[in-house]
Amino acid sequence: MVDDNWLDNPGGAVVMDTAAVSSTVISTLKLLYGQRDEQGTLVMPNNWAIDNPDTFANFFTPENMTFAIAAEVGANLAAFVPRRLNYEEAAEVIEVEEADEE
Repeated sequence: MVDDNWLDNPGGAVVMDTAAVSSTVISTLKLLYGQRDEQGTLVMPNNWAIDNPDTFANFFTPENMTFAIAAEVGANLAAFVPRRLNYEEAAEVIEVEEADEE
């Protein structure tokens, strides 16, 4: 008998990926929330992290987020990675002079 609030993490005090490697965290998530695919393999439901942001925050920190993890658990990586490129500021201006026609 386990209370319904067994996974409550007030204030995000402990996040699993600070104590375990990401592969262990993903395996744990699959055991807790995974669904069986056609081959019987446990996989995370599409958009699981987006649909369960509070629970997701108990397992992963933004600093440890990678594209592979985001794809595996259905997270939106763009929410964790700030835009670092400003194409208008970073673009180099290249001037091309026309060749003299003779």
